[in-house]
Amino acid sequence: MKKLFLLFTSLALAFPVIVSAAPDTFVDLVNIIIGLINPLFTLIVSLILLMFLFGLSKFVFSLGSSDSVEDGKRLMFWGIIALFLVMSFWGIIAILSNTFFSP
Repeated sequence: MKKLFLLFTSLALAFPVIVSAAPDTFVDLVNIIIGLINPLFTLIVSLILLMFLFGLSKFVFSLGSSDSVEDGKRLMFWGIIALFLVMSFWGIIAILSNTFFSP
C-alpha cells in the first residue's frame, strides 16, 4: 500500500512537467520520440557488442572443446547479424528524420 501511495504521489508531482512537455506540432512529437529512442539504440548496440565479444572470448578460450568453439562461432555470427540490422535501422531513421523533419 505504501509503494502504491508513493507511485501515485510521484506521478501527481510529475504531472505538471509532463503536461508542459506536450508537443505543439507533429515535428516536435517526432523529435521527442527520436530523442527517447536514441539512448535505447546506444544500449542495444552496447549489448550486441558485448554478446559478440563474449562469443569471441568463448571461441578463443575454448581450449580445444568443439562445443565451445561452435557456441562462440554462433554467438559471433548472430552478433554481427544483429549489429547490422540495428545499425541499418538506425541509419534509416536518421535519413528519414533528416529528410522530412529537418529544422
